Amino acid sequence: MLLKSRRDRRYSSGWPSEAGSAHASSVGSDMPYLSSYDHDVFVSYAHGPTLGKDSRGQARDPLSKWTQTLKENLKTHIAVYLRTKDPARQVNIWMDADLEGNKPLSQNLKTKIENSALLIVVMSDFYLGSTWCGEEVRWFADAVRNRGGDDDRVFVVRAYPTEESSWPDALKPGGNPLPGYFFHPPNEPGEPVAPFGWPSPTDGEDKEYWNEQSRLAKQITTQLQRLKWIETNRPPAGTELAAVPLSVGRSVFLGYMHDTLEEIRDELRHKLEDQGITVLPPQGEEDPVDESTLRKALSTYLGQSETMLLIANEYGGSWPVGQEGGHIGLQLQKAREQRVPCHLWLTETDRSKKKKNDWCLFIKKLKEMASQTHEQLDHKDLDAFFAYLQAKLDLSGKQRGVEQLAVVCMNEPQGEPYAKLRELIFKTLAESERLVVTPAHDAKDGQIKLKELESVINRADTILVVCYDQDWIWANNVIRELRQLNRTDSARRAQIFVVGPVNKQQGAFNVEAFKFRTVDALSRDEDVVRDQLRQVINGVGKPRN
Repeated sequence: MLLKSRRDRRYSSGWPSEAGSAHASSVGSDMPYLSSYDHDVFVSYAHGPTLGKDSRGQARDPLSKWTQTLKENLKTHIAVYLRTKDPARQVNIWMDADLEGNKPLSQNLKTKIENSALLIVVMSDFYLGSTWCGEEVRWFADAVRNRGGDDDRVFVVRAYPTEESSWPDALKPGGNPLPGYFFHPPNEPGEPVAPFGWPSPTDGEDKEYWNEQSRLAKQITTQLQRLKWIETNRPPAGTELAAVPLSVGRSVFLGYMHDTLEEIRDELRHKLEDQGITVLPPQGEEDPVDESTLRKALSTYLGQSETMLLIANEYGGSWPVGQEGGHIGLQLQKAREQRVPCHLWLTETDRSKKKKNDWCLFIKKLKEMASQTHEQLDHKDLDAFFAYLQAKLDLSGKQRGVEQLAVVCMNEPQGEPYAKLRELIFKTLAESERLVVTPAHDAKDGQIKLKELESVINRADTILVVCYDQDWIWANNVIRELRQLNRTDSARRAQIFVVGPVNKQQGAFNVEAFKFRTVDALSRDEDVVRDQLRQVINGVGKPRN
C-alpha cells in the first residue's frame, strides 16, 4: 500500500477503482462488541501488486483479497469463541473498504484508528514501504497511551518474512519485535514465499493457515473479553480501576457431574461466565448425559481448554463399565492424557451413606494424590471453590502454561559417540525431573515432524536442539520452525543448541539470532558437558561457544 495508492482512491458503488481491494464492506454498520469504541479491531495493511482486472474492470489485488478473507474468517471465529449468536456481542472489524467517501482520507483514517480497541498489522515489505501504514501504527500507539491502555493491543500478522529491524518502533516495545503470528513458512526475508492459504484458503486444506488463524482469533477474543471486563467494572470517577483478573478470557472445560449436582454445576457456570471466563461445552449445546455424549464433548472441547473443572459427591456412577472412578475417573484420565490441569471439588454431602467399596478406594487414592500435589479437594461452599479456581487460573496465567517438560530435537546418525551423548542428555534431563518428548521423523525424507507437537512445544520449559556432525542446514531449518511454533515467552524457557560429534571443520553456526544458548560437546569431557547442560536448564549460566 504505497502512499500514492491510498491517496488516489476513487469510489464507484462502494468499490475502489485504483490500486484498491475488490472487497465490499460487511461490517461497517455493525455495532462494536465494546461500547467504549466505534470499532473493536482496525486492520492496517498495504495493498500489493495488481494483477490485471476483474469482470467489473477493477484492479485485482491478491494481497488485499487475502487480507479481506482473513478478516472475515477472524470475525466468524471470534464469534464462535464468544459463544453467542447475539448480534450485540459480535465484533466489528474495520478495513479501509469501509471508508466514508465524503471525508478527507487522513482524518478519516486517523479517526477510525483512534476509536478502535485493537490493531491488526498485516506485515509485508509493502507495509514497511508505506508512509500511511507507519502513520496508522503511530496514531494507534498514541491513542492507546492517551487512554492509559496497555501495550498488548497490537497483533502482527506475519504475511511475509521481513527485516524486523525495519519495523516501526511501536511494533518493537522495549526494542524487541512483537512475536506475532506466522502466516508464512520459515523463510528468510527476501526469499520467495506466499502466505499460508494463498490466494484464498480452502476448507479442509491449508491447515497451517487455519491453525494460525484460530490461534490469532483466540488471543483477540481474550483481549476483547478483558477490555469488556474493564467496561463492565469501571468504577466511579476518581476511583482507581482494579486490575483485570488474569482468569478473564481463559477457557475451562466444565465436566460431567452426577445428576444430583446439576444445580450447583449451573451456578458454577454462571459464576465463571460472569467473570469473562469461556466455559466449554458452550451454553446452548447439549451437556454430556452419558458415556457417548461425554466422550464426544471431551473429544471436541478438552483440547481447547486450559483447565478441567469437576465436582464429585458420594455418587460415583456406574459407567463406563470397568473404568476406575466411573465418569469422574474417565474425565481425569482424559485430562492427564492431554496434559490439561484438573481441579476437583469433593463435596460428599452425605458421608453416612453406604458407598461402593471401589468408589471409596478411588476417593482415597485421589486424596493421597492431592496431598502430594498440594491440590485442595475440600471446600466450604461454592464461593470458596470458585475463589480457589480463580486463584489457580490467575497463577497459571502468570506462568504462561510452561511446564517441566523438555522437547529434544536431533538428527539421526548412528554409532557409539552419538549414543553416548544422547544418553548423557536424557540422563541430565531426567535428573531435573523433566518429562522428555522427542519429535518423530518422517519415514520418507527423515525430517522432524514438529508441527504435530505444537501444543507440547508451547508448554515445554526446555527446548533442546542437538546437531550432530555440524549439519548446519538441518539445524537452521529446525530452529526456524521451532521459532515459528514457539508462542511462549522465550525468557521463561531454556533454549539450548548442542553441537555434537563429529567435528567436520564446517565453520561456525550463528545461533545468536535465535537466542539459543550453546553447549559445545565436540571436544569436552562428559562432566563438563553435563555441568553446562544443568546450568542452562536450571537458568544458572549462559555458556557460549
